[in-house]
Amino acid sequence: MKRKTINAVITKKINEWISTITDESLVKLLKENVIVTGGCITSMLLNEKPNDFDIYFKNKETTKAVAQYYADVFNKNNKGKKNRIGGSAEVWVLDGSDISRWQQDKVRLDSFAHDYSHIDYKDVSEWEYVESEDPAIEAQNKLLLRVSGMINNTPEDRIKIMINSDGIAEDSDSVADNAEYDIDTYLDALGDGDEVSGDVIEQDEDGGKYRPIFLSTNAITLSNKIQLIIRFYGEPDVIHSNYDFVHTTNYWDSATGQVVLNPAALESILNKELIYGGSKYPIASLIRTRKFIKRGWRINAGQFVKMAWQISKLDLNNIYVLEDQLVGVDSIYFLNFIETMKKRMMKDKNFILTGDYLTSVIDKIFN
Repeated sequence: MKRKTINAVITKKINEWISTITDESLVKLLKENVIVTGGCITSMLLNEKPNDFDIYFKNKETTKAVAQYYADVFNKNNKGKKNRIGGSAEVWVLDGSDISRWQQDKVRLDSFAHDYSHIDYKDVSEWEYVESEDPAIEAQNKLLLRVSGMINNTPEDRIKIMINSDGIAEDSDSVADNAEYDIDTYLDALGDGDEVSGDVIEQDEDGGKYRPIFLSTNAITLSNKIQLIIRFYGEPDVIHSNYDFVHTTNYWDSATGQVVLNPAALESILNKELIYGGSKYPIASLIRTRKFIKRGWRINAGQFVKMAWQISKLDLNNIYVLEDQLVGVDSIYFLNFIETMKKRMMKDKNFILTGDYLTSVIDKIFN
């Protein structure tokens, strides 16, 4: 597909999506601050139908406004509903700058966090997890665990969708009854995004175009094949610094209305060769290679060495580092693992995550 045609397809898609937004101030932000990049452009260059369109934002203001808008829409559409493990389906938006303001006693926790008014701890080291058969105490323990993760793993520049209990929220009216979430579902929020939601989401035209049907910490999936990424934001070069494979670095900019093609990306696409450019999430990148190999892409051993080297620099004994690295992996698989680790940390301040322990838990999950 030619650049001119790709540009027309993306422009039409973005304009159609923006036309469904009722908040005029948000519309104004979007017209200047949207970046479309990743797998959709790669697919069209190869004359393939894109699975979805990944949308990023140039600044924190727009990212937060988008997240809040669709969190409100999702909560309105799913009022009173439960998630898959029986918890509330309600979601809320966390701005990392509010965490430091709270720790400095400048704001109350319940001024920005959902129903956390009775949590007074500022230092996680003060918290103790005492296991109990009392449902009320266990509910409090789980709340402390969520706040612990929120504080330890949310830098000031971060925007998060916070979801009670199981780490994801879905509009049950738009999800297939027999759908199973595989490990690839979340990976592309950290990369090219061209398989996010895959066969999981049914496009429900009757429920309205571009409505939120699936939310995770990093992204919001809308009906009609749009994925809003809130994990990173910035100009294209900043966004791509978080990417992994070079072929995903072509982009469309709402401010200019034009597609920009990267020569290195075009060469990679022409040869169907994976070139690893580095990523903040090398574990997710390593797992993502399976998908491309199945599609006929090639990768040489040197690219795996690059990923292995970056992984070696991670402190995976730190549960919060590990949690962040697994943020692109299906949270249903790793929810119990992460929560178990946090409980151990609260019970035993000297607990260290070991390879043997990690291996035994993962083998149980995936076997």
